[in-house]
Amino acid sequence: MRLKGCIYLLMILCCSFKTTAQNFTRLQYINKYKDEAIRQMHKHKIPASITLAQACLESNDGNSTLARKANNHFGIKCHNGWKGKGFKHDDDQKGECFRRYKNAEDSFVDHSYFLISGSRYNSLFDLKITDYKAWAHGLKAAGYATNPKYAQLLIDIIEEYKLYRYDTQDAYKASKQEARIEKQLKRLEKKVAKTEKKAKKANEKLQKFIQKNGLDNMPAPQFLLLLHLHKMCAR
Repeated sequence: MRLKGCIYLLMILCCSFKTTAQNFTRLQYINKYKDEAIRQMHKHKIPASITLAQACLESNDGNSTLARKANNHFGIKCHNGWKGKGFKHDDDQKGECFRRYKNAEDSFVDHSYFLISGSRYNSLFDLKITDYKAWAHGLKAAGYATNPKYAQLLIDIIEEYKLYRYDTQDAYKASKQEARIEKQLKRLEKKVAKTEKKAKKANEKLQKFIQKNGLDNMPAPQFLLLLHLHKMCAR
């Protein structure tokens, strides 16, 4: 019984550790999604700082049930006209319908469309893209959230993590440059993997050739000459 109890306890501890290890810190979350927020800013003129702060707050830095199970990072409900999949979740009322997305990026894209297509948010787009405080208060006034401290919560996140630095043209240029470098690195990784695969196959062929012809103990100079002749004949 003691052994069974120990095993059960170890399983609980392992599961607990696994869950904790998967959680984002706020800084990790910001670094993961800042480029997507900057892209949305460039396309739709929504400050990247506001998008990031809302995502942090609404998704609990990507750790909320909605973010993990429905890829919903902004707490957007189904509403009338939503044709995508839904996810039942308790909020102001029990079992409310929230939008479900294929991935987090789709949630960021839909958040932009949600703001630009909603008439109650029209006045926000008259504000300067660098005026995050006015945007925060504007979102609260337009009814994005019911929390009376919503605007200040967004402002606090923006100022603590200096998210306002992403609301510039320079940030967009830097983000594009990072994306280009990342793309080039992935391409290079594929080439390296391909080369390694070819080298592995060539080595396997060489080993088979050595074993087949009993060349294990042949002196190096003669072996290299024979190998060169073999390559020439194989062409």
